[in-house]
Formats: sequence, structure tokens, C-alpha cells
Amino acid sequence: MTANEKVAHKKLSLLELAEELKSVSDACRIMKVSRSQFYEIKRAFQTGGLEALLDKPPVPGTSPHKLPEETEAKIVELSVEHRLTKVGSPRTNGFVERFNRTILDEFFREAFRKKFYATVEELQGDLDAWLTHYNYERPHRGYRNKGRKPYETFTKAKKEVEKHKAKRKDKEVSKEAA
Repeated sequence: MTANEKVAHKKLSLLELAEELKSVSDACRIMKVSRSQFYEIKRAFQTGGLEALLDKPPVPGTSPHKLPEETEAKIVELSVEHRLTKVGSPRTNGFVERFNRTILDEFFREAFRKKFYATVEELQGDLDAWLTHYNYERPHRGYRNKGRKPYETFTKAKKEVEKHKAKRKDKEVSKEAA
């Protein structure tokens, strides 16, 4: 039996246990599975049988770490260092996680309370307006921004990088002249 088949049989055991106990909650607690996962497994089994419980291999060419060629070319052109973070590592992903929480608290929860969005484009328009406010008008209290707006922090850092590049270039020119 392969590892994939073992996983499928464990999922099937969960369904059988829930039926035996006549309690989805108890079966999920025993098997250490969330109820939402249980219902996903149940739906998959009902629609595709045991075969649907097997883990599917990833679709070729759909790696989340693969950038479109135009994006890669632009990064190289701008000499931007592109880094990936490890999944589930708050030390390297903390800024993104904090931004996700901010956008959830300050935009999505408020927007969905106030308005019904009929289209994604309508939501995108409001999100773009909020992002403009977030980046250009809203001061940030984080230790890196120190009360500045993100745009101000970015332009200040960009100027410092340009100064650093100019100094490095001057040193290279002086070494060549010597």
C-alpha cells in the first residue's frame, strides 16, 4: 500500500467512524480533523468514491513560486532582490501577516457590513481606493515607519539606495583611476 493509499484509507476510516458513532463532531475529535475537512472528504467520497480520496499530484506548470516571465524580466531590469518566505514562518512573513490582518479589519469587514457587492470589479474599485488611502494618506505606527505613510517610507528608502549605489560607483571609479 502506498502512502497516498494510506491517506485515502484514513479519510475513509473517518467517514466510517462518523457513521458508526452517529456523530461527526466526535469522529472529528478522535481523528483530529476539523469538521470542514470532514465535509470536504465526505463530498469527495460521495462524488468520486475511494478514487476521489487519493491526493492528486500537482498540475504541471502551476507552481506558486513561478513568476510570469514578464515579471521576472522587470525584476531583473529594476535590480530588485526577489525573495520567497517559508510558509508558516511568522519571523519572515510577519509584515505580510500583519497587512492581511489590517486589510481584513479595516477594509473587508467594514465594506461587507456597509455594502453588498454585485461584482468583483465593484469590490476591486473600493479596495483600490482603500489601498491608496492606506499607502498615501494613513500614517503607520510600526517601528519602521515611525508615523510616516508607507509611500514616504518607500521614497526615503529609495533615495538612500540611490545614494548608496552612487557611493559604490564613485569608489569603483576611484579604484580604476588609481
